[in-house]
Amino acid sequence: MATLLLTSTGISSDVVRESFLQEIGAYRNQKISIITNAAKEGNENKYARLAEQQFRDLGFSSISFVDVETEQIHILDDADIIYVIGGNTFTLLKKIRASGADKILSKRLSKTSDLIYIGVSAGSILLTPTVRLANEVEPDPNDEGIDDFSGLSFFPDEIYPHYTEDVESEIREYEIRHSVSVRRITNDEAILVKNGNVTNVS
Repeated sequence: MATLLLTSTGISSDVVRESFLQEIGAYRNQKISIITNAAKEGNENKYARLAEQQFRDLGFSSISFVDVETEQIHILDDADIIYVIGGNTFTLLKKIRASGADKILSKRLSKTSDLIYIGVSAGSILLTPTVRLANEVEPDPNDEGIDDFSGLSFFPDEIYPHYTEDVESEIREYEIRHSVSVRRITNDEAILVKNGNVTNVS
């Protein structure tokens, strides 16, 4: 299975960036694909451009943006690092499903041990069993009319990114309502999944 780095803000956090660098070692020749479909403006979204610049600052040069709606999604087959930026969880889920990118991601995540997947906010929620949390706690607009909240299920627990104590009571009510446990991650934290082991990065 691929290595997963599930974050709120990608590699903007110093501690998360260091965890990523430890995973890739000294080489910078990996191909990076940045999936932009959760964000308004797509490739021109400021967070997409920020991610590109952050990778370039770290010495990477092979970086491509991927709009799964309009581009050849099989570019994902060649990626060494798949980076899924945040935005609207339901927009991301709908476009990933409609394009068939969900099948490519599922195949690669399950079978490619040297792949690194970095999820940012909605990109992290995508890998959980359900994105229902995004519909009920500080909800994203569900303008896509999504009623099947199934995620890709590569991480067993639900995730709440951008966690602050202000939303704790709402999350606890959600946990009780659905008899689930939610993993909370702040903007400076991440969850690292490698070889079946789960580590909190903070």
